[in-house]
Amino acid sequence: MRYLITQIFALHWLLLFGLLAAASAGGLLDLAALTGLSVSYTAAHSTHGMAIAGALTVSFGLTSAMFLWVLLTNWVGVETEQGGEGRLVATLAHGVALATVSAMLLLVVATGQMQVLAPAFLMVALVGVSFAAMRIEYGDAWEDASSQDLAQAATRVMALGAAHSSMLGKISGRAGGQAQ
Repeated sequence: MRYLITQIFALHWLLLFGLLAAASAGGLLDLAALTGLSVSYTAAHSTHGMAIAGALTVSFGLTSAMFLWVLLTNWVGVETEQGGEGRLVATLAHGVALATVSAMLLLVVATGQMQVLAPAFLMVALVGVSFAAMRIEYGDAWEDASSQDLAQAATRVMALGAAHSSMLGKISGRAGGQAQ
């Protein structure tokens, strides 16, 4: 089955993180101009600045590759008996994206560039929204909390409570094992 929303979001994040990877490597755009960070020339070309740019390039590139994998998996339609590889790949890609965006958010806070804080938080929220939309499209957003599972959990909690009460009654030496 072809999932249209998944493909649209995967293509969007693939292009965005690919552009950010190219920008942080200095290939197409200036990362400072793209994100609004005010970085001086000497700070950007120092060893510390180059290490940060390299780490961002690798993380953005990895995230872009993960969304390429999501896109290809959905185009090919690889499914397994446990619900499909597409779901697993989409979950993994969103986890990598969230880690990358969170690292970028921490970098923004650490460098004191507060004018970029709102767009960074917005990007975190949009990754979450796209993950929720993909889960809804796959139809497993609320699959984990079925009514039968909730009834079994309630029964288990009540049984544990009765066993605990009985054990306390026996420990205290009360007749019948029931606390009074």
